[in-house]
Amino acid sequence: MKQVLRLTLTLLCVVAFGRVADAGEPNPNPPPLLPNVFDGYSVLLNAPDNGGTCGINYGGDITVTREDGSIPADNELTTCSGTGITRTNGQLVVTRDQNTGYWCFRGGQGVYKITYSGQSTPFLWFYNSRGTGFYNVKDFGAVGDGVANDTHAIKNAIAFVAAKHGGTLYFPQGDYLVGGAELDFKGFTLPSGIVIEGASSLPSAPLANYYGQPKNASRIRLNNGLGVTASRVFRIGECTQRVVIRNIELKSDIPFHTPSYGVEALGKTFDPGDRNTPASGLSSQDMLFDNVTFSDFKIGIYAHDVSPANHGWHFDYIEVRHCRFTNNYDSGISVDTSNTDWKIDHVVFDMPALSGTIKGNGLFINNGGMFTIVNSFAGTSAATPGGTFIQANYPGNITVINSQCEHVTKSLVYGDSTGNPGDLSYPLTLVNNILGMPIEIKAPCTYVSTGNLYGPDTVNTVAGVRIYSTGDRFCYDWRSLGCRNPADNAPVLTDGGGFRGQGIVVFRAGQPRDRAPLSTEENYVKHVPTTFGFDVE
Repeated sequence: MKQVLRLTLTLLCVVAFGRVADAGEPNPNPPPLLPNVFDGYSVLLNAPDNGGTCGINYGGDITVTREDGSIPADNELTTCSGTGITRTNGQLVVTRDQNTGYWCFRGGQGVYKITYSGQSTPFLWFYNSRGTGFYNVKDFGAVGDGVANDTHAIKNAIAFVAAKHGGTLYFPQGDYLVGGAELDFKGFTLPSGIVIEGASSLPSAPLANYYGQPKNASRIRLNNGLGVTASRVFRIGECTQRVVIRNIELKSDIPFHTPSYGVEALGKTFDPGDRNTPASGLSSQDMLFDNVTFSDFKIGIYAHDVSPANHGWHFDYIEVRHCRFTNNYDSGISVDTSNTDWKIDHVVFDMPALSGTIKGNGLFINNGGMFTIVNSFAGTSAATPGGTFIQANYPGNITVINSQCEHVTKSLVYGDSTGNPGDLSYPLTLVNNILGMPIEIKAPCTYVSTGNLYGPDTVNTVAGVRIYSTGDRFCYDWRSLGCRNPADNAPVLTDGGGFRGQGIVVFRAGQPRDRAPLSTEENYVKHVPTTFGFDVE
């Protein structure tokens, strides 16, 4: 009976658990898969100084180590999704898919380090259960104490987002120092689909209701040493789309004589000196800068074609919203490419005082496409006036709505370059603005002005300007804008006549007489008749 029972139990075990595999046969009960999946696309980020190539390129295979730098054992990693694992010169290499650039492996640890082929610095890499699309820069080693150099940690985090084809990179409250001793630092090239987001964009300058520098902001601070020709926090190259930067301050500690940029966007349409030899000409488009403070740069946002022969790189559909440009000594925004469309909405240009090499402009357009400036302000203090609110040399269509400037040198300058032929096709349109300082139109254009309040110097034009004016008010504030003669304190008109210079007034709605307060003078601001000045039928 006992022998029968033992035989029965043996048969049951064989049925339930399977037999031991013969030599050379596959194990019918293999060990479970390693739990953590690590993957990404082999993406290299580099927007070169001379343009002509995408800032985002696919790279080669990756080398894998443990977090402490040691090499994983042979059985520590397994492949997934068709990629392979090889051991080359003692290194563990995960090969990518040759068609897509995708790589994948499984491992038992929560973190490994990977190194792209051709590069020497490894990146921390987390397994996919953390791949929610929302990443904290401090997980990659950033400190944010204003002392530690966070350059590599931020570069690591951006590379991780790029390999996932986009995501949000969050900067908690802190002061993130970048650059410094790394003299080759060219800025962080941003990939398509990335969102750079902080906790707050309070400026570094002390505020009236805070003691000292605000501590609850998210700040990335550029701190390159002297000897660097130029540097920037972020760089956007060709072939890039859907980049967002929001709720953060970008700040420069670089002395004014060394160029620095908060964001630089650059590409090339033609090789220098040869309009007939195209470069890549690949556009970048659809960018949003939202609630960002740009402090103490040469230029806050600088977009340009690196080819001096054309200026035609496409950098399109750009929105700058609720941003503040503080003490940027050349310009808050500078654009030098004609194929570009911008909307600038609720932006404050807090200008530095104009002196020497400090231009202190708000928006500078050397070459540009279409610009819409809405609900924006430029100025500084009365004792130290800034530069020009808007300067446009070779723009396309410019529309300014519900905006204002004060304590600046000039409200607007158009066509300020020798031999500028101007452009009558694209109108310069101003609607419902308060522009107290001079406007200089130095090249032919179609000037459309509706419902604006102008100061005493009004609009100065050259020959070839076509003027259309309805509902404008000239010399509107006699108390603050010098519309009375201070010598005898009498309400004597100093301007109020409207447009000056050689431009042709096609149509101008009239302005009635105004009685000066507490004065017998009736004609404080003289009346201006309605004018039909050209081809009246």
